[in-house]
Amino acid sequence: NALIAGIFELFHAARQQTEFGKLRNRIVTETLRLEYQRQHRAIVAALKARDAAAARAAVTAHLTCAHRNLFEG
Repeated sequence: NALIAGIFELFHAARQQTEFGKLRNRIVTETLRLEYQRQHRAIVAALKARDAAAARAAVTAHLTCAHRNLFEG
């Protein structure tokens, strides 16, 4: 899917920027890494099931968690 590929490319480019790296390094722990993997699996499972509501909920939960950890942690 071109949309998903484009989103991935944007995220990858953002992750290469210094400021993002500083934020990311501040919050990457083994516990959070495992939690993010679980969240990513939930997103993929919802997409594979073509369940838009579940995918939306899983992405929203992941981004909320990531935002909280990056900026409020």
